Amino acid sequence: VHSAVAVPLAEEDWSDVPVDEQDARWRNLVAEESRRGFDLRRAPLMRFVLVRVAPHAYRFLWSQHHLLSDGWSLRLMLNELFSLYQASRQQDAEPRAPRRPPFRDYVAWIVGQDQQQVEAFWRGQLQGFREPTRLSVDRGERKRRSSAVRHRSEIHRMPSQLTRRLAAFARKHQLTPNTVVRGAWALVLGRYSDRDDVVFGETVSGRWAPLDGIEAMVGPLINTLPIRVSLAGGPTVLEWLQSLQRQSATLRQYEHCSLAQVQRHADVAGGAPLFEYLYVFENFGLGTPP
Repeated sequence: VHSAVAVPLAEEDWSDVPVDEQDARWRNLVAEESRRGFDLRRAPLMRFVLVRVAPHAYRFLWSQHHLLSDGWSLRLMLNELFSLYQASRQQDAEPRAPRRPPFRDYVAWIVGQDQQQVEAFWRGQLQGFREPTRLSVDRGERKRRSSAVRHRSEIHRMPSQLTRRLAAFARKHQLTPNTVVRGAWALVLGRYSDRDDVVFGETVSGRWAPLDGIEAMVGPLINTLPIRVSLAGGPTVLEWLQSLQRQSATLRQYEHCSLAQVQRHADVAGGAPLFEYLYVFENFGLGTPP
């Protein structure tokens, strides 16, 4: 932990460059910064580039490693940045950043938790689960993939009418939209893996710890944990979704446990991963945080 670090700031002047060329240069700069990455052995995992594009206009590129903060923190930092910028433009009194609880408070809280209780919870959650859930449709595809293809993105947008129906269903039955979508993913995973007991990874916000001001804390509070879902017959779909929501509420008390620790408490043998698929439900924007 460094008490202070100097964040690199590179400055460039493109004010005499045509606008079209500026756009091309900017795209190349962003791509190059992405390829450059960071050396995890050297601080800081952050750098700035300020580009002058006109006498009174600039573009600012802020690169940082995800180890430093999460999406919630990014919203906090951007809101603070623009508030300070607006205050300086309006020539107000000296702009002041809001006081935030330091990330070390969260670390201290984690250290103070009852580790035996945490271990007992996760052992109970994963008892009897011995191998990761796999999608059978991937088996042949993995063999055919070229080593040169690293990844591919697929984007699908839900129609607004379906989105409204989903939100109305969730409100009517006192469920969160996340619970409904998580349940749908569990059903898909169960069908394709031909199992009625599935485990997948889920990213959690980490903002449920009982610390004053944690919603305003900046740092990497997110965590990724295994979610185990039983698809065995019995309850109705609504009862099953309600049980998923109760499970999620209980898990919040133990979501601070690192994935490495959870792995040690599981019955999965031979160092196999707990899950091969990661589910992320994001519902934050860049507006004012709650």
